[in-house]
Parts: sequence; structure tokens; C-alpha cells
Amino acid sequence: MSDFTTNFKRLRLVNHLTLDELAENINKMTGAKYSKGTLSRWESGTAPTMDSARDVAMYFGVTIDELLGITITTTDSPLSLIPILATITSGVPIFEESNIIGYGPRPIQGSTSQGLFYLSVNDECAYGEFPKGSLCLVDRDADHKSGDIVVLMINRGDGVVRRVDFTDDHIVVIPLAISPACYAQSYDLETNEITIIGKVIGSYRSYL
Repeated sequence: MSDFTTNFKRLRLVNHLTLDELAENINKMTGAKYSKGTLSRWESGTAPTMDSARDVAMYFGVTIDELLGITITTTDSPLSLIPILATITSGVPIFEESNIIGYGPRPIQGSTSQGLFYLSVNDECAYGEFPKGSLCLVDRDADHKSGDIVVLMINRGDGVVRRVDFTDDHIVVIPLAISPACYAQSYDLETNEITIIGKVIGSYRSYL
């Protein structure tokens, strides 16, 4: 039995996932289309492609080396780590490998969501709430409403962190900092493409 097969099955079981659940979760995170049958063949000894191994490693928050060769202990769930993204760009998959700059701790609250990620904040219009270099914690699966802080893309621009207010046919995008360059803007939802990536539910700063 290969190291990948052993580690893949161990990771699935320690996280209490069925093959169906794991396939659905990985597909949701990566945009792939893995089936239960594919995952079952991996557990039976079939070797994955390197791209597939990267998807699995990214989902569980481990390195390729760990997945393919180093024994992984079961005392702590690998899902205690979630990806940190450098930016969100239109037309690029959110969890593109080159966009992941590391992994951060999964919070105790909200830990059951599979849609969590950190976004590195490098936007002066968000610095009032999230200082430069801090990480905002985003939940792609959380419902959002007027008054919430979200990550959104406006007319296919890069993802930004803003507070939002909704009316019947408009969205008001409100900056989180006071600056001449930062001001609230209203967008007609009929004529503008507004994509809500996820709701900001927290932040993380390291003092190491």
C-alpha cells in the first residue's frame, strides 16, 4: 500500500468524512469534479495525478511531501488549518495554488464550515478595520445582509473588503477607513456585476 493511500484514508477517517462528503468538499474548494469512485480507487491503491494530489493536500492543509511520504499523526485534525490567500482576482480560481501564501489556524467557532479562508488585507480602504498585513477571516457559506462586512468583486475587479447596504435594486459599498481616496459608492444591480465572495466573520494577527 502506498504512502498516499495510507495517508489519504487516514485523513478522511480522522475527519469523519464519507467518500461522498470528501468528494463534494474537495470539488467545492477546488472547482474539480472528483467522484466517490475516484476517491475509492485512491484508497484501494490507485495513484492520483500530481494535480489531484495537490488538490487533496490543499483541502487537508498539508504539504505534498506529507501526503506522499511522511506519516501524518492523528492527534490533531489537519483541518485545523485553512488557506491564506494573497488576493482574489476575476477569472482566477480562488484556491489557485499560486495564490495560497500559507495556512492559518481554524477558529473554534464556525469550524464546521468548509468555506473558510483568510484573505491578506492590502487595501487602504479597509485599514480602519483591518490594518495592513492583517488577515480577515471569510466564510463563503455564511449568509450576508445589510450592515455586514464582505469580500466582493465589482465589475470583475479584484476582491475588496467592504461593508455593504442593500436596497431593492442597488448595493451601497462602504469603505472601512476614512480617507479622501475612500468613499461610499452606490451600484445599480441591473447594470453592474457585483459578486459577493463571502462574509467576513473575524480577523487574525500574528505577533511572532
